[in-house]
Amino acid sequence: MLTIVCVNCRRASSAKGLDEDSGFAVCRGCGAMFEISSADLDEARDALPGLESYGHISTPPSYSVNFADVEPGGYRGHKRELIMSWPLEDAGPGRAGWLLCSAMSWFGVYVMATVPSRAETGILVVLMAISGIPALTFTYLLLVSLLNRTHLTITRDLLQVRHGPLPWPGNRVIPTAEIQDIHCSRSVSGRHKGFVSYALNARLRSGGTHPVVVRLKYPRTAMLIKQCVQDTLII
Repeated sequence: MLTIVCVNCRRASSAKGLDEDSGFAVCRGCGAMFEISSADLDEARDALPGLESYGHISTPPSYSVNFADVEPGGYRGHKRELIMSWPLEDAGPGRAGWLLCSAMSWFGVYVMATVPSRAETGILVVLMAISGIPALTFTYLLLVSLLNRTHLTITRDLLQVRHGPLPWPGNRVIPTAEIQDIHCSRSVSGRHKGFVSYALNARLRSGGTHPVVVRLKYPRTAMLIKQCVQDTLII
C-alpha cells in the first residue's frame, strides 16, 4: 500500500487518509496542501481520483512575477531575488460586496441628512454620525479591494510581504536564513464550514511555523506563490 508523508507535520498515511482539493492532496491532520509525486500519482488516484499533476503552474494575467539574478558571491543560500505582486485577496466579500454595503450605508446617511426636523437637530447629528461611521468604513474597504495589491519580495537577507497602497494588516518580514521550508495549507471556517481559504507558511529553522501570506482564495495561486518562493530560495 502506498504511504504518503505530509510535507508539514510528517504524518504518514495512505491516500485514503488524505483529502483532495482542486487536484491537490490535503493532510487531514494539519491541513497542509501538496502535490503527489508523479511516480505515486497513478496509485494515489485509486483513492483520490481528482488528483492532478500540475508541474510548473502558469502565472495568471493579474500576477506580476520577476526574478533577478544575484551577482556571484553576493548571495546567501540563493542565487536569485524575487519581486512578485497580485491583487489583494484578503478583502472579505470583495468589490461587489463592499460596493453594495457602501451604497446602502451612504443612502442611510442621505436619509438622515434630509429629515425635516430642526427641533431635533442634536438627535439628527448623532444619527448621521452613527450612520456615517459604517459608510466610511465600507467605502475604505471598497477602495482597498479596488486598489490594493500584495507585494512579496525576496532579497539577499529578507522575505517581505506588504499590502498597499492603502494600509492593510498582514505585512511580514522574515529573514531568509531562518526559513527551512515552505508549504501551503487549507483552512475551513464559518458556521457551516463554508469558507475555505489557503495560506503560504514558512517552517523556521528555530522551530515552529510562521505565516507568510494568508486568506488566499484559490489553491492554484497559493501553490504558484509557493513554487516561486521555493525557486528563489532553492528549498
